[in-house]
Amino acid sequence: IIICERGVEARLHWRYHVMLTDRKMRRLEGLRANSSQFTLETKPFRILGGSIHYFRVPRAYWEDRLLKMKACGLNTLTTYVPWNLHEPERGVFSFEDQLDLEAYLQLAAKLGLWVILRPGPYICSEWDLGGLPSWLLRDPNMKLRTTYPGFITAVNSFFNQLMKKVVPHQYSKGGPIIAVQVENEYGAYAKDKDYMSFIKEALLSRGITELLLTSDDKEGLKLGGVKGALQTINFQKLNPDAISYLDAIQPQKPKMVMEYWSGWFDLWGNLHHVYAAEDMISVVTEILKQDMSINLYMFHGGTNFGFMSGAFSIGLPAPKPMVTSYDYDAPLSEAGDYTTKYHLLRNVFSLYHSEYCVLWLRWAPHPLKSERPVNMENLPVNNKNGQSYGYTLYETIITSGGVLNSRNNVRDRALVRTTKSDTDMLCLNSTLGLLVENCGRVNYGKTLDDQRKGTNCFTN
Repeated sequence: IIICERGVEARLHWRYHVMLTDRKMRRLEGLRANSSQFTLETKPFRILGGSIHYFRVPRAYWEDRLLKMKACGLNTLTTYVPWNLHEPERGVFSFEDQLDLEAYLQLAAKLGLWVILRPGPYICSEWDLGGLPSWLLRDPNMKLRTTYPGFITAVNSFFNQLMKKVVPHQYSKGGPIIAVQVENEYGAYAKDKDYMSFIKEALLSRGITELLLTSDDKEGLKLGGVKGALQTINFQKLNPDAISYLDAIQPQKPKMVMEYWSGWFDLWGNLHHVYAAEDMISVVTEILKQDMSINLYMFHGGTNFGFMSGAFSIGLPAPKPMVTSYDYDAPLSEAGDYTTKYHLLRNVFSLYHSEYCVLWLRWAPHPLKSERPVNMENLPVNNKNGQSYGYTLYETIITSGGVLNSRNNVRDRALVRTTKSDTDMLCLNSTLGLLVENCGRVNYGKTLDDQRKGTNCFTN
């Protein structure tokens, strides 16, 4: 008899223990973009990313959402940082509780996820004023997202506080952050040719050492870049011309879709946007076939809590507000539930990485032998307390012919197989194995005395 039992906190994990071990070692080289492929520690690396914003998900659910993303086959978390939540009043900063960015980064590291941080200061994200604090507008001459003195003074003050939280969690310091984005989609704004250089230097001067990125749609690529940062592209429908353009402006560099829009946001008075799962999967599949890295925006949208949803004005006579829900028709719903998109993505991503899902189990130190099967409760394990939960593997050698009959003594179900064949024909001298699962003991009624699990009787 060979026994395995679920540990106290048994659950699905990925092999992040290797990564955690690596963090204790000296790291030599983080994410690099020196050729047509990203490298991490000089080895080829493909970013399979997903966006989940800590400020849109209740902290109690952070781990659930990140575990589900990891189980889908993704290796990288991306998140914005909302300036207007972290500095609600000028000079008053908040990084606690729901806004504990460091705790979020530490959780990502614990679960074996790399992080691409997108600290803005402007984030768009269908968030009030794109994440910029409204108190900036008290200045009647304010020019947002430029090198206007009043704006850059405020940015410097915020970055002074934010980067103290971020820098210790970079890859080079043993943390999960492998890249940092400079601003966000500036090519669509581009009011100041010196602004992106200012933001880049604001990051570097405060200790950011990881790979720098920018993010724009095809048109924005023309004006949104900055020297020293890899340009990435955003879209929903694959446009070969856009990919070719990205290749042309930075040849022999890795290509990445920083925002592959898995759905879309909703406006008050409009119907909920739905982007067909089949259409999404066909584009994701093609992106991966072209050896590109990808980040799903969003993987899990969450909620625009309070009054933080933004408004949309492009092509409209007057701005229309966003709704509170940021479901986004994403692979995980607003409530964190699996969707068809999730399951289809999991199948696709399984082809592009070598890590496998592992259920952590406690095993008996050695097989136990007996004349007849022994039920779980009577096994001489756990200081002679028996086995409480999980699975028991029963094995025997087939020495004669006959019909295997449990007489309804399997509790609660068994997987049957032999060493010679997976068919229903059992061969002499082969090993017969029955992996018996305890599916849970009855908790109410008059059968409590009959809740012994495993099996103790087989006849032929």
